[in-house]
Amino acid sequence: MARLISVMLVLMCQIGLSMQACAECACCKGSFTCGSNKNCRDGCIDGYFGAKCTEECLQNCKTCGNGYKCTECIPGYFTDKCTTPCGKGCLNNTCSHYSGECTCKSTNFIEGRCDACSSTMYGDECNNTCPRNCGACISDTECIWCKDTAYYGSYCQYRCSVGCVDEICNKGTGYCIKGCKSGFNGYKCDMCFSGLYGPYCDLNCTENCIECFSATNCTKCKSGFYGDICANACPASCDKTCSFSTGQHCNLTEKYRVCEKDTGRCLHGCNLVTKYGDFCEKQCSNTCYNKSCDLKTGQCLEGCEMNFYGLFCNNSCSTSCLSHTGNRTCDGIKGHCLFGCKDGFHGKRCDNICSTLCVNTTCNHTTAECLYGCIDGFKGPKCAKAIIPDQEAFYTRSTLIGSTIGTFLAGGIVVGIASLIAFIAWRRRNTQTKQIDVHGYESTITPNGNRSNDDAHESDSPVTYEDLKSRDERLYSQITTRQQISPQASN
Repeated sequence: MARLISVMLVLMCQIGLSMQACAECACCKGSFTCGSNKNCRDGCIDGYFGAKCTEECLQNCKTCGNGYKCTECIPGYFTDKCTTPCGKGCLNNTCSHYSGECTCKSTNFIEGRCDACSSTMYGDECNNTCPRNCGACISDTECIWCKDTAYYGSYCQYRCSVGCVDEICNKGTGYCIKGCKSGFNGYKCDMCFSGLYGPYCDLNCTENCIECFSATNCTKCKSGFYGDICANACPASCDKTCSFSTGQHCNLTEKYRVCEKDTGRCLHGCNLVTKYGDFCEKQCSNTCYNKSCDLKTGQCLEGCEMNFYGLFCNNSCSTSCLSHTGNRTCDGIKGHCLFGCKDGFHGKRCDNICSTLCVNTTCNHTTAECLYGCIDGFKGPKCAKAIIPDQEAFYTRSTLIGSTIGTFLAGGIVVGIASLIAFIAWRRRNTQTKQIDVHGYESTITPNGNRSNDDAHESDSPVTYEDLKSRDERLYSQITTRQQISPQASN
């Protein structure tokens, strides 16, 4: 029994089920390696340390010299506490104990830690190809950024407008990052300025034409003109402009005017793109691109100057956004950083500081999960949970020991019940019932119901008075004898 218990203790130590640390000599490496002083001669099995191999290493440690630092991690982890997983692309899930660098499974992973896919691949094994205009992606419908910043859309399916400077635009909105080329306007620089037309907005509409598709197809005339090419003059007494096609529907009572008679409110907008308001008395924001804005609301029409965002371009991009030479650091609408965050920051605008519980205060700029593990005493993806020493291990081992003891007790109960049932069956087979018949003879009733007589007599002969009297005398004699014997037996 003692030998069985010793073997069980060794096995439980080796698989991490001990309630506390290993018992003396139980976790020594090799056979018969425990000296008379209970010290292990050849060292400890994996996961334990100390002269007697009674102390347990940190979780994920394969070997250690103390309870605070690992000398070797189990496969799949690195750092001196073995708390950081190896990259998903590491061959055989093995990486350098100190740096986490490894040999990649394939060229589809980025060399080094092999923890990310190369720019044109995605998936758990980085074996799926991104859409053709993606610079990097996470699925076939979601690109992280577009090639040459020349496309936009969720999977870079749209080409930036030829009206964008350098033909580059924001991936999400198509907004031109560097503004519009000469002759173009609009949020995406996909429209021509008044009086210009053509694929490059470099051709002039006819003299009195404000907007046109070609030299022979005007869509809007200057005040006082009408016709396909705006060559016809409206009657001199028109209040505003006349019908575009016929020159009719004119007010013949007043001369042409540009502001409201009673209030002075401008009827047709401002004559300068840098002004807005009912009376054209307000100045567009200096951070609006080309300082142009909506004549009623003041919202910037052509986007913002470099590194400003918002409808009125009155917000600055965060200084925590990463920058690329010559490019905006954030989009012009919501201020989301275009190229990620500087170390120590996270969030769409990179305006949140990484937890000080992260090693080097460095975290993923999207998820805020610590990149290099936690400082001592904390754990979890964001290092938000404090570690209580040995408590978790104690409860885990206690549960497993309780389960093992419970199994042995349950087995003993089952064996006991089975033995009791067998004993009762045996007793029943060997039990006989004795009766005295009408002749005064003892007979035995066997379990199968048959009768056997102790004294041979004829049970089939007629019963007479003398038979009954003789029977009663025998019964009386037997009862008297038993009563005399009973007191003696009790003494």
